Amino acid sequence: MPVVPYRESKLTHMLKPFLGGNAKTSMVAALSPAAVNYDETLGTLKYANQVKEIKNVAKINESPQDKMIRELKEEIERLRLGGASVGGRGNVDNSELEEKMRQ
Repeated sequence: MPVVPYRESKLTHMLKPFLGGNAKTSMVAALSPAAVNYDETLGTLKYANQVKEIKNVAKINESPQDKMIRELKEEIERLRLGGASVGGRGNVDNSELEEKMRQ
């Protein structure tokens, strides 16, 4: 993935955590049709084009404990619905699942 260089401006430094971090961001560029604002409008369009090239992959921030709890709940639900086995063994009693959850 190519690295998009950030423009050196106060706005860019304020938005840097949102533009390249773990967030979904939308940008609205306000343009002016007046000839007096040509340079400012052109700068805004160039900046918006640079930001458009930045691609983020947002992921859910969760602690290892939360992840384990979520996975165990999903496993319990799979066992209830499909009757699948845990770890390749046939029947699993509740005490083993409770012990896993306690860990």
